[in-house]
Amino acid sequence: LATICLGILASIIASLIFSVFSLYVLNDPDHEEEMGAINELNNGVNKIASSAVIADGVKCDIIHQQVNANAKKIEEVNSFKKIKDRGLRTIRSKEDLDHKQEFWLNLVQNYDAPLDIASRTLSPWLKAAYREKFLLSIEQRLKNGHDVHLLIQKPNSVDIKKLEVKLGKNISKSAGDTLSVLKSNIWGNLTDDQKKLFIVKVCESVIPYIYIDNGQSVTISPYMASSKAQGRSFLVVFDHTSQYIEGFDDDFSELLNEADDVDWGTVK
Repeated sequence: LATICLGILASIIASLIFSVFSLYVLNDPDHEEEMGAINELNNGVNKIASSAVIADGVKCDIIHQQVNANAKKIEEVNSFKKIKDRGLRTIRSKEDLDHKQEFWLNLVQNYDAPLDIASRTLSPWLKAAYREKFLLSIEQRLKNGHDVHLLIQKPNSVDIKKLEVKLGKNISKSAGDTLSVLKSNIWGNLTDDQKKLFIVKVCESVIPYIYIDNGQSVTISPYMASSKAQGRSFLVVFDHTSQYIEGFDDDFSELLNEADDVDWGTVK
């Protein structure tokens, strides 16, 4: 009787675990890895339930080990689900996304909403693979009457010169090149009304993270302070209505208000 009960218990637990994770995870592509791990653990419990070994008296702690392993996964995904319910779309390695053209271009393709970006420079957007569509996204927004706010580093500021030494990068040149491209491709072609919507500012202090608000989602990716850690950052995408972005929105507004207006007459 004890052996039969153990088999039934293991089978019920396995079915319950699979049901719970099918509900939370199965249809979510962001959790493919977790789902694979859950299936593996679930199969392990099923094997215990159906194996002839159980007839010889399998120890309860073996079942407990499987159940505990599954319970930890349940806790992990439930915790993630609570955050996701509050507007978290995805967390991914920035390094994995560096060459995902579709991902980055999708962030700026909705022309029917304002666009706010804070970044040390916009040079990645101005590479051949992105440049045409990125500039077009700015032009179309302005033509549709939407604000575009861009915040980048001020070339040759004291803080930036210190950071350049630390990272071994010429951030000032990249920022200067960004302004040149924006002047020749955007600013020079705008009407007076459109120029009022196109706000480009330069920040004296070091911008701590990438911020992209496209009207539908907000993307955040912190910069690393160490040259050795560059490329090992992460990227988070939130729904535009998420409570988690309120602080970032306020921070962006403050950084933008305190930054200097670009003097287009001095931009080469």
